[in-house]
Amino acid sequence: MFLLVNTGLFIAIIITIVISYAVCQNSLAGAQGPWFPELFQAKTRASGASLAYQISAMVSGFTPFITTLLFVSFGWMGPALLFGAYALIGLWAAVATRETWGKREREPADEATKSTPNTVNA
Repeated sequence: MFLLVNTGLFIAIIITIVISYAVCQNSLAGAQGPWFPELFQAKTRASGASLAYQISAMVSGFTPFITTLLFVSFGWMGPALLFGAYALIGLWAAVATRETWGKREREPADEATKSTPNTVNA
């Protein structure tokens, strides 16, 4: 995306912004809805999710300043590496998160699937 923005072409910049927001940002927002409730027990869910948002807001508040320093020092590769590091942190967090969908939840789902007749639309 940095390479497209650096072309200076108006249409390339617009396409980059649309893709980065429509694809990247919205895919993250879609995954957070079901993921955050699984991270915390019901009694701490609201405060746990809020704390995660607030800490990320504090970190991301410095990101424009850091990316500017990196761009001045290393060109477009500096911010690209920073965002790559953010992506790796997010990937690590997603892989390290334990799965909460267990046997207790699977049994009712399996029973519901068995009791529903298979219908084929002609």
